[in-house]
Amino acid sequence: MRWLEKVFSVSCYLKTSHKICALTFDDGPHPVLTPFVLDELKKYNQKATFFLLAKNAEQYPELVKRIQEQGHQVANHGWCHLHGWEHSSQKVVGNAQKGALFLSTYYFRPPYGKLRFGAYKQLKKKHKIILWDLMSYDFHPTKTKEHLYKRLMQKTKSGSIVVFHENTKAEKKLTYLLPLYLKYLEAQKYSSVRVDSF
Repeated sequence: MRWLEKVFSVSCYLKTSHKICALTFDDGPHPVLTPFVLDELKKYNQKATFFLLAKNAEQYPELVKRIQEQGHQVANHGWCHLHGWEHSSQKVVGNAQKGALFLSTYYFRPPYGKLRFGAYKQLKKKHKIILWDLMSYDFHPTKTKEHLYKRLMQKTKSGSIVVFHENTKAEKKLTYLLPLYLKYLEAQKYSSVRVDSF
């Protein structure tokens, strides 16, 4: 994903040589998984960015408040989870703008990381588009949790933006991976920071 930064105005990693990464969580807030994630982050004193679906945030305002009170960043994943290649640019831009207005943030991650060029051109004017360079694949139905954890350890590097998911599809693997990965980051002396700190 890093080559995209050279072509487009998007962020796929943090520009740092220090042992810093950015943990990010998509699709929340979720009534079970968001409290779990917040508790795990607190144990290890790590900060993160939550790319929320605004319709979920409307349903669970107390979880949005808790995310903010614990010092994490709230960012926009759209009002709902629209695939950027399967809908018109107008609809995708409207979905992103509605989410940004509700969540009061210009940091945006398109669902699936996909945007048509027309939507990208419009959104880049007022939004900071955040992608990633390390996907946890916590949603993947056939990859084993052990394989995914090994992959996370092997591919984490200074500046990595790492993606996890707060949804039912990812629940089993997220609850396995996150505690182990946070323990790994601590052992390797990595700090996780909010995306807006760079």
